[in-house]
Amino acid sequence: MKKITAVLFIVALLAGCAKAPTIPLQEVHHYDKDTNFAIKEENDGFMLTVGYHLHKGFFPWGIGLKAAVTRECKSQFISIARALSDKTGRKIKPVNEENITIISEDNYCHAQYKVEWE
Repeated sequence: MKKITAVLFIVALLAGCAKAPTIPLQEVHHYDKDTNFAIKEENDGFMLTVGYHLHKGFFPWGIGLKAAVTRECKSQFISIARALSDKTGRKIKPVNEENITIISEDNYCHAQYKVEWE
């Protein structure tokens, strides 16, 4: 019985250490310690994909966690889009936050949207 308990404990521990999903696009750039992004350039703009990971020590786990992660993910998305606009010297059309595709799991969020040049 002790062996089974030990094995289950190790499996649970390893599952808890699993890495968050990765961004499946070209080169991944680091925006900050919690945020990565990738861009795919297109003629009229770029597809921006952002991955945001909320660390356990930052927010109390429980009710509202997924909503908090989603809000911060959208905020990071907008910040990165604006930073890329500034870096290229080209203006972007306003990003409609309602149209950003969001996939959120516990403390990880993946956001994607086509940002268009003005």
